[in-house]
Amino acid sequence: MTADQNRRLENYLRHQELQWIADNVPGGECVGWLEPYCDSVKDIAELVRGLGFRVKRIVDDVGCAGEKMQWVETTSRVIVYVNDGSSRGLVARAFG
Repeated sequence: MTADQNRRLENYLRHQELQWIADNVPGGECVGWLEPYCDSVKDIAELVRGLGFRVKRIVDDVGCAGEKMQWVETTSRVIVYVNDGSSRGLVARAFG
């Protein structure tokens, strides 16, 4: 296998893993390999696009109570959240 084939296979498997978690794990799950890519919505959007997802929405706001609301939602309803103190590399399913 060439280096390019290895990279494409790894991206495909990571895409499938995130989609599977979103579809099958209620409340989502923290994914270790994803954590380094979740420091900003810009980084997350770049990563998920590189894995073959299409970005539906990027949320980067502060709520009325002062809490940060930062995540990227794909068209297939996968949400990847920006790292915070309690969750790092968190993937979940969008409601609706």
